Amino acid sequence: MGQSRYCSWHFFRACKILNKKQLSNLPPEVKDDVIKRLEMIEFKKKYESMSKEERRQFMKERRKKLKGRENVSEQFEDQDLVRTGKAKLVPILYVVFI
Repeated sequence: MGQSRYCSWHFFRACKILNKKQLSNLPPEVKDDVIKRLEMIEFKKKYESMSKEERRQFMKERRKKLKGRENVSEQFEDQDLVRTGKAKLVPILYVVFI
């Protein structure tokens, strides 16, 4: 996959001024990327404005939320297949001389 014409820094900068309705009207191939990027920028600003103690408490709560997620195995599909017994065995390859 090549780099999209929407992946430039200027495009993300322009998307910062859009409201929620305008963001929802973005082309589907870039909408998720733009929204994730804007959320990341907001998170960085929020995190940088916190004191050390607030950061420590915030990260403690964040780690707790991540541990408590139900579908952690979705990130690792192959491990989930092995746990549920749906994984198939890989065929054994034999050397053949012609």
